[in-house]
Amino acid sequence: MRLLSSTAVIKQPVSSRDAYGALVTTWTTFATVRASINSSRGGEDEPHGTQRGTLNHAIFIRYLAGINNLMRVEIEGRTLEVLAVVEQGRKHMIELSCRELL
Repeated sequence: MRLLSSTAVIKQPVSSRDAYGALVTTWTTFATVRASINSSRGGEDEPHGTQRGTLNHAIFIRYLAGINNLMRVEIEGRTLEVLAVVEQGRKHMIELSCRELL
């Protein structure tokens, strides 16, 4: 069993309209959980012609229903995008494959 020594805040996007009718996305807390984080590898990303560094992480938490790849995780002062949600065992643990933009 992994040592869940960090606190992670899982956030989900909420879309609404501002005073001018423009669509605005804000992030609300879905859950606050105990977690462990493992950094795996880095790379470079070039969205829209701008080069940015990325760092991939695996976050492990106890099973929690409803988590998906539209969410993000705030852990140890970092904000990570969830790329994939992988169930470990029979609803025992979840591995969140995440990317941190640097």
